[in-house]
Amino acid sequence: MVLEPGDLAAATDQGPTMQYRERTRQLAPVRLVEPDEALDRDTALASLDLDPAYRHVLLQLGSGNNFKVDHIARFIAERLRHHPDVRLVHITSPIALEPVELPDWVITRSVYPLGRYLGAFDACVSAVGYNSYHELLLGGCPTLFVPNEHPSMDDQLARAAYAERRGWAQVGRVDRIFELEEKLMRLLDPAVAAAQRRRLAALDQTNGAFEAARLIGEYAMLCRADRTR
Repeated sequence: MVLEPGDLAAATDQGPTMQYRERTRQLAPVRLVEPDEALDRDTALASLDLDPAYRHVLLQLGSGNNFKVDHIARFIAERLRHHPDVRLVHITSPIALEPVELPDWVITRSVYPLGRYLGAFDACVSAVGYNSYHELLLGGCPTLFVPNEHPSMDDQLARAAYAERRGWAQVGRVDRIFELEEKLMRLLDPAVAAAQRRRLAALDQTNGAFEAARLIGEYAMLCRADRTR
């Protein structure tokens, strides 16, 4: 039995597993954090030691191991510096080989799983890996996705572009810096954020992890238990 986690952007999938759909069991998107496990805004802010007097923008651009993100991170930091009511919070990647170089005034935190703390953030600038994508969209966080377009990665651009077409998020690319700045400013617009939140609230919250666990449990019951190997 082959279990394939679902993707909200499955309609754009051009990957090699597409030709084997009849041989796989399709699941809903798989997530670690359930909605009732997410902290409310006040608790999340307190847990991260963030000042509730400010708007907080989450920055998570990935590890940077195969796709340098320092210049984009600094660009975003400098643009947000002109907004005195905004604080930028960089979440460090646990698999990063080198730290991202950011101005001293950028707040840095290291938490896991991040999905529990999304209530602390008014918006997010993020890479578009499977986990981040579903964590942010299903967590209802207004997001500007910046895809890692390294050839070794999954098609993050297609995933991000699909979210933008559906009105769930925006997408910015590292080689279109002025467009990225325009979309970053839109992200700070309360009306744009509210519209995104309304659309995200309508997404199906079914967690494929539960179905996967059930199927694996049923399969285990079919195995003989009277063999030593």
